[in-house]
Amino acid sequence: MTRISKTEEQEILNSLLGAYPRFLSENLDWRPGPDPPDFAATSLQGKRFGLELTEWLDDRQTTVSVSNQASRIALLEAIDSEHADCPSPLICLQVCDRLDVPFRIRDRERYVREIYQFAADHAPRWESIDPTGSWPVQALAAYPTLAKYCHSVTLYGPPYAFTTPSGHVLYGPGKRWIEFEPVGGVYDPQWSVNALISRIKSKTKKYRDIHRTQNLDHFALLAHYGVRGMLHNTTYKGRNMRLEDAARQAHECLLADHGAFDSAYLYMNFNGGKLVRLFPQIVTLKEFSHRPGQH
Repeated sequence: MTRISKTEEQEILNSLLGAYPRFLSENLDWRPGPDPPDFAATSLQGKRFGLELTEWLDDRQTTVSVSNQASRIALLEAIDSEHADCPSPLICLQVCDRLDVPFRIRDRERYVREIYQFAADHAPRWESIDPTGSWPVQALAAYPTLAKYCHSVTLYGPPYAFTTPSGHVLYGPGKRWIEFEPVGGVYDPQWSVNALISRIKSKTKKYRDIHRTQNLDHFALLAHYGVRGMLHNTTYKGRNMRLEDAARQAHECLLADHGAFDSAYLYMNFNGGKLVRLFPQIVTLKEFSHRPGQH
């Protein structure tokens, strides 16, 4: 399981408290805990709180994605499309690679040959296909190395212009025209939701006697999602899936078994920090500093 450092955990808590200073209770002075819990605090009334953190990540996707980052850089250097002609009328190619297949160095030369052959084979067909500026190709059987590592390759050409609002041309001679898409492509949002539920279950099955052993009056779980999840995992969003749907499934999981936790929250650590209470009730919370008394 992917672990984060104590420094990162402290940064997450600081971010949360910056947006929601009355989280769980007023005037709590959170300090690192004995692990478990990750953090502990005592209220002015003498009530003792414990907080356990878990990051919303798909471990397998994260491990492969982090490993593949170096492979992507090496592949782009080997492809070296900046110094190769892009076959007309194409403007660029974007590769959607598989998150679950680690790249093998021994396949690099074949990969480079096949990606150029793919471009050369498909460029003459652009007019006959009559795409609207983009042509996603998933039929890669003729290119076995690409098929091994890629979900699809998307070709771009007219009428796409690929210029900035100021008129700067993004592609052309001397510019890279073979690229990788950001994490995404072919995916099921449920994969991400399942990862959240798996993280919650890994926590609820532990700490059964923590109230007694750590003298806690209230033990809370905080699942958090941030840049690492966005960079290395497929998204929880889809045509029929939103954050609210992911939170609902997490809520139902906690209703079935909340372990030792008295409450549970989901903190989206970006764009101001949305906080959703997952248990015992499901509520999207406003900033506590704006809504005194709500916690």
